[in-house]
Amino acid sequence: MHFVWEMIAALCHTQFLLLTVCLKMGSGRGEESHKPVFNLSAVYPTDTDSTRDDQPTAPSVTGREGETATLTCDLSLSKDHQTTQVIEWLHEGLVLPIFIKFGVHPPRIDAAYLGRLSLVEGASLRMERLQAQDEGWYRCRILFLTPPYDSQNGTWTYLSVSTPPSFKRTPPAVVEIQLGEPARLHCDAQGRPQPLVSWAKDGAELPLTTEPPAGQRYQVRNGSLEIEAVGRGAAGLYTCEASNSEGRVTHTSRLLVRAPPVIVQPPSNLTVNYTQDALFTCQAEAYPGNLSYTWFRDGINVHHDRDTLSLDS
Repeated sequence: MHFVWEMIAALCHTQFLLLTVCLKMGSGRGEESHKPVFNLSAVYPTDTDSTRDDQPTAPSVTGREGETATLTCDLSLSKDHQTTQVIEWLHEGLVLPIFIKFGVHPPRIDAAYLGRLSLVEGASLRMERLQAQDEGWYRCRILFLTPPYDSQNGTWTYLSVSTPPSFKRTPPAVVEIQLGEPARLHCDAQGRPQPLVSWAKDGAELPLTTEPPAGQRYQVRNGSLEIEAVGRGAAGLYTCEASNSEGRVTHTSRLLVRAPPVIVQPPSNLTVNYTQDALFTCQAEAYPGNLSYTWFRDGINVHHDRDTLSLDS
């Protein structure tokens, strides 16, 4: 009993605000006597003992997503710390500590960290299966359960969690643009460190700004590819790649340019001997590609629906 009241008094002196403490004693036949039952409610106010501004420099720890990191506590524990001290770890922005350990009792762990926190090397905190949202400022603290019921704050430490790149937004697998209109392919990536986004067309990397001899202009801004006044030559496969020290990820889209037919290979003049066959070839391009061909001789339709014209002897 004396120890229980000592702990309650210590908590009061270390900024716990006790709302209710009820002591129920068994009485009457069939009930155990002299067995106290405590119902304890507490509100833990935001810690204001010190701020990160008090530290001109702060240590940092870097870990990879899914792996393990250890946050070192620069406070020393007494030999009888299991009965006289409470170890806490705080995450800036949260009212309650994420980890509280007293004696041989199981620690109290925040729900977001269940199964992932443990003490090592005294009061240092081991955090397993790191998640991106674990990143932030942490500090250890020791509460003393013996007079003068004081507390000590450790140094703030920043935990940085590195993650491989992933896409938040990508263009559709197929993009159709009208000839002469601008095109924008958005490729937004996330990760730590912030990924670098690059673009390639048909396997060839595109510089940040390029203007080929054909006059097609490309610009990469904030990871997105901008094509001004799309020409026929802009059609093709575009691949964006996001990369950082943790890995790389790619996404490919096909750009189709809607345009009227254009003859890319006109028929050539032929000279043949009498009785020989003459073969004229014509090739056109367009998208959509449902082309039909019509052949004329001296303005008169002589054949249609084929890209070749064969005149026999």
